[in-house]
Amino acid sequence: MMRDQDFGVVRLRAFGTFDFKVVNPQLFLKEVVGTDQNFRIDEFADTMRSRVVSAFSDALATAKLPALDVASRYGELGEALVPAINPQMIGKYGLEVTSFILENVSVPPEVEQAIDKRSGMSVVGNLNDYVKYQMGQGMAQGGALPARPPRWRSDSPWRSK
Repeated sequence: MMRDQDFGVVRLRAFGTFDFKVVNPQLFLKEVVGTDQNFRIDEFADTMRSRVVSAFSDALATAKLPALDVASRYGELGEALVPAINPQMIGKYGLEVTSFILENVSVPPEVEQAIDKRSGMSVVGNLNDYVKYQMGQGMAQGGALPARPPRWRSDSPWRSK
């Protein structure tokens, strides 16, 4: 979740990869593996993912980037995330994140639709001129209203005699 000037509160989904190395094996074994005889790497991957998401959210909030500008700054965000996340990863797990590559950031379909509408409106420009243009196009394509029928017909049974 992030606060955006244009869209208010927006939910973003980010996808990426990161590399890490063990810099403090004793701390890593104590905190990550511990006494768990059934240690599974996928459990640890979930923990790592939640830590990265937390650091990414903090970095995004600090940067105050508009949601639409995030896509143009994948490299910068990835580079900014490494020093933001390393103090807590080294201190808590004995791991150092060596690289973070942001691959994709997306918004929910509702926000995509709002963006599409907004960009469509900016392409249109003057809405009044656009409506006039659309009406002219409709008439040219045979979309004009049919001629109005007469008020009464001579063969009408309701005609007074």
